[in-house]
Amino acid sequence: RTTLVKGEGGWSLQVDGRPHVAKGVTFSGSAGSAAYEQDCARLAALGVNTLRTWGVGPQTQPLLDAAHKHGLKVLVGLWMRHGQPGAEDDDSFDYLTDTAGMKKQREDTLESVRRYKDHPAVLAWGVGNEVILNSPSDAAKEAYARFLEGVVRDIKKVDDAHPVISVDAWVLAVKWWEKLVPSLDAYGLNVYGR
Repeated sequence: RTTLVKGEGGWSLQVDGRPHVAKGVTFSGSAGSAAYEQDCARLAALGVNTLRTWGVGPQTQPLLDAAHKHGLKVLVGLWMRHGQPGAEDDDSFDYLTDTAGMKKQREDTLESVRRYKDHPAVLAWGVGNEVILNSPSDAAKEAYARFLEGVVRDIKKVDDAHPVISVDAWVLAVKWWEKLVPSLDAYGLNVYGR
């Protein structure tokens, strides 16, 4: 069980009642899932205790297994399609009108949560990556944020043992999250330097 706890000094993350200070990296592996065992061993030796992924797929189970073996926790990414093609090679998606596509994304997301929620390496769920950044208009940003709120609420019905966050670049999404996605437990911010 992972919880966010508010104390005198601010918020802290706890895993099974013990503090967990994330010392993490984003993770895609060095040579595919065959190398996850070595990757996780090396990262643990460097002092890493938390990995972040962007989405789930055939590599998720081997990664979670290798991470657990080496004492690592995983912020499991749950990919959401972008509002326009971006750096992630994603296609355009219309959150204003594509109800069938949103339904499929929600179903796929909840299936992933059901599949992995009981794995001991799961730290939390990271829903979406830079979707608001890549949304082409304020109307699209609002539509996505409203969709995201429903997805977050549904995830919490399936799994109340792990926090749900959403990740975007810089602080661009914060105003949308604060206004339209109150069910999020925390925000994740990608910050890029020059």
